[in-house]
Amino acid sequence: MPPMRLVLDIGSSSVKAALARSGKLSHIGHAGFPTRTHGVEVEVDPRKLMAAIHKAVAVLPAADRRRVTSIAFGVMSPVLALMDRKGKLLTPLITHQDRRSVAEAAQLAKDFGLERYRRICGNVPVPGGMSVTTYLHLVQHNRTLQDKVATYGHLSTYLLHHWTGTAAIDPSNASFTGVYRTTAARGGWEPDMLDYAKLKPSQMPAVIDGAAIAAKLSAAGSRHLGIPSGVPVFPGLVDTSAAILLLPQKAGHLTHSMGSTDVLAVLADKPKVGDGHLTRLLGVHTRPGDTGPKWLHVSVMPAAGSSLTWAHQTFFSDKSESAFYAHLKKRTAEVAATLDAEKTSPARPGTVKFEPQLAGSRTAVLQPTAAFTGLTLATTRDDLLRAVIRSLAHALPQRLTALTAASGSKFHGPALITGGAAQGMSTLISHVWPPGLARHAISDATLQGLAILDL
Repeated sequence: MPPMRLVLDIGSSSVKAALARSGKLSHIGHAGFPTRTHGVEVEVDPRKLMAAIHKAVAVLPAADRRRVTSIAFGVMSPVLALMDRKGKLLTPLITHQDRRSVAEAAQLAKDFGLERYRRICGNVPVPGGMSVTTYLHLVQHNRTLQDKVATYGHLSTYLLHHWTGTAAIDPSNASFTGVYRTTAARGGWEPDMLDYAKLKPSQMPAVIDGAAIAAKLSAAGSRHLGIPSGVPVFPGLVDTSAAILLLPQKAGHLTHSMGSTDVLAVLADKPKVGDGHLTRLLGVHTRPGDTGPKWLHVSVMPAAGSSLTWAHQTFFSDKSESAFYAHLKKRTAEVAATLDAEKTSPARPGTVKFEPQLAGSRTAVLQPTAAFTGLTLATTRDDLLRAVIRSLAHALPQRLTALTAASGSKFHGPALITGGAAQGMSTLISHVWPPGLARHAISDATLQGLAILDL
């Protein structure tokens, strides 16, 4: 009988778990978890996340779980995880949407030199988007924290340590720490950035290829997941990296993951640093036929599906979740019907517009904020909702143009479309998608990519 693999997709608001045999998924479990937002702070309670993981896995048949022979997982990134010597978190999990570190990011850019930083790390030091900026903020405001940190890592590092007792990170997650040589083929932690952040090499996790075994499941991990101890565990990829493994591993192939965060990523043979996109390593070097490392050029809308959740909570709190999303479907159809007309004529006077930066930007140090314009006494909450929907559609062509410039060539189709919001937004997206670029919708692409990780 072919070996069985447990695969986990840990996103911004939920966990999916599945069993995979010969690269094929079965028995998918799902559980949500809350995110705490307080001003510019965005955190996840690790106890609630771990409970969601346990719940999602517990749905899977117990008999099949006992047959699992490996575990692979994908995560949202970056999510800063600072651990003490026992692997206990010293703070809540701080997500990529957190923007408390603007001052520290600006100071880093000034002290280190913005262009020098980008040449090495591949990106600007985005507050929260490069986890080191959050770290600098935390130690600036808590002088005793620095001495307690035994391991600096991301969510993947914490989960791996919790399940195996080993601290490691893959190159895709390491690229978003902001202290990693992302643009170098051999990678590695950047000594000058470690010195700047007062981090010791001993505090940094081992960097392990995303398709290599990192450690084996411990007894504690076995109890949490209900999987036999001793099972090999992969180090944990950024979720988009796992999804893009379903495409031919050639430069120019594109994936569009539509969820709480909207991510466009195009595969590249060489890194190209620039405005308007992120640069990170794919994280997998050892797949059959690979000739060297691959990079991803990435465009991120930090609040996409979460903008719609915000609209529900803020303007439509009287509606249940199911009632709101039925209402959203109707408003989305209305917006889709107007998009073609807007290509040839300006929006009618009085149209409400929305700047969708509810979670700021992943490519800027100084953070923009969201705003409505065109409001009048006649504006309704449906006008506001339509403006939010329209903003998501209008942003897509601009982001694709930026990625075309980054890749230096046209995209190769078909583009992979996935994510929880993909089905509901498909009609809308079709009106602004580049003509001639085929799309191929795949559900649960992160799970499917993890299923074939080393096959």
